[in-house]
Amino acid sequence: MSPKTETKPDFHPNSFIDPMARVFLLEGQYHRGFFPGHAGFYKELLSRPEVLRLQADGKLIDSVIVDHPELPQFGLVVRHSLIETPSFSFEWPFSMLKDAARLTLEIGISLSAQNVILQDATSYNVLFKGPKPIFIDLSSLVPAADNLLWPAYNQFCQCFLFPMYLHVAGKSSAALDLLRCNPDGLEAAETALLLGPVDKVKLKGYFSRLALPEIMASRFNSVRNRDKMNSKSSGLAGKIDLKAARTRFLASLNKTVESLSTPPKASNWTDYYRETDEEVLARKLAAVEKVLMQRRPEHMVDMGCNLGEFSLLAARRGIRVTAIDSDHGCVDRLYNLAKAEPGMDILPLVGNALNPSPDMGWLNREYPSLLKRVKGDLVLGLALLHHLVFSGGQDFARSIAALKAHQKGGLLMEYVDQSDPMTQKLPRRPGVDYSWYSREGFEKALGDAFEQVEFVEELSPTRSLYLAC
Repeated sequence: MSPKTETKPDFHPNSFIDPMARVFLLEGQYHRGFFPGHAGFYKELLSRPEVLRLQADGKLIDSVIVDHPELPQFGLVVRHSLIETPSFSFEWPFSMLKDAARLTLEIGISLSAQNVILQDATSYNVLFKGPKPIFIDLSSLVPAADNLLWPAYNQFCQCFLFPMYLHVAGKSSAALDLLRCNPDGLEAAETALLLGPVDKVKLKGYFSRLALPEIMASRFNSVRNRDKMNSKSSGLAGKIDLKAARTRFLASLNKTVESLSTPPKASNWTDYYRETDEEVLARKLAAVEKVLMQRRPEHMVDMGCNLGEFSLLAARRGIRVTAIDSDHGCVDRLYNLAKAEPGMDILPLVGNALNPSPDMGWLNREYPSLLKRVKGDLVLGLALLHHLVFSGGQDFARSIAALKAHQKGGLLMEYVDQSDPMTQKLPRRPGVDYSWYSREGFEKALGDAFEQVEFVEELSPTRSLYLAC
């Protein structure tokens, strides 16, 4: 999704909390303007070898110094590279959240030796370009204080570690729901309430990272006690090598993150295509490839991507893909497959076609909805219609509209008949008459929604592909 071209700065609503800089859109590109009091530090920081290495490795956002004399309020302006499809941590499966946490700590460890720290550690500092995480908040990097270990530690736990604990405990849906409702992350107390006794014993680092801090907080929650503790901490800081201690602390936290993993879990749909006729699957892959080669979309959206066979097919032909499915296991598996194969520009997200994330934040402008962020030149809706109807309670028109909302060029959709073996596995809603569910009814609904409808291929007696534009 390319940003709209602006002739004057369009300031990002989230950047007003930043005391160092402002992020804005100008002439179709994102920029960051640093205030005069901070410009010197960031100009020098951008020349440091370690920062240049992180940028060259694609781990820290590219930042090119540019001249904008029409913006006198800034002492330094940099232009950032574009992340086409922003995503947020409440759309990431476990492996994506873990990699974003790893990257945050890697940035912190790499720059600690430079006496630079991260002043905040929110998951919103990280975006994904395909399966690659990139740290985007340059103004989060600040000179290290001489009396603090890492002020962003609590925020890191709330935005990364505590949600990861819920993922590991098999509560992925709760983790994402809480992250969506709480941009500041999960509180320790609410996380502890969701974890069972066995989880608390098994989770590495649970006592030292979550339980003990909560006990200490309850003992030192008065202003007098906090001041006393801060005074003691400041005195201790003068007696140790704080830079070395900070590096050890971040490395220890990274070790905790590395120790966490989700147990293998059978998904409802991980065996979907294993149970589908191999000949039908091969015919579908060939038909989809033919459409891709004819239309050559720059960006494809694969709704209900399942294990991602068609996302991988498109990415291997140089197409950027956003793959969306409500099944956490499928999305996590696709992310790891995309990460392992070079050149796979696939962004896998946990999402629901019938319940896309809404606009959120200040005036609903800080975090745009999934519908606004994800628009494809071609949308795939394969093996999805029957789920939207029988499980989701939709009719043809509403099912088509849910997919059409993500397209700006075309929709490739599969009709799956009521008599199809996979449809037969779906429970029918009691008392609902599905006599309207027919190929003719689907073709009419598709024709009502689009100007042009092309029959692509019959995959089997119960399955057919249609291209609508």
